[in-house]
Amino acid sequence: MESLARADMSQWPHVLLCDIVLADEDGDDVLRRLRALEAEREIPLQSRLPAVALTGYTDAEDRKTAEAAGFQTLLGKPVSTGG
Repeated sequence: MESLARADMSQWPHVLLCDIVLADEDGDDVLRRLRALEAEREIPLQSRLPAVALTGYTDAEDRKTAEAAGFQTLLGKPVSTGG
């Protein structure tokens, strides 16, 4: 997150793909920190970084939790590559 905080928006990635289960924090916390950074920079809602949650937990409650955290999409593991 620190690198995003220092970078100009033009240097940010086009999308955030974030696992929900991480070693030191969960993906929901990561996204909340990102959204706080965007709000601090006064980035309009329509210009904010799209976020995709990656998880092995994909029931309805997990989807609600991911959406409440601000993820637009939830991908279940394993992710199919379409091939």
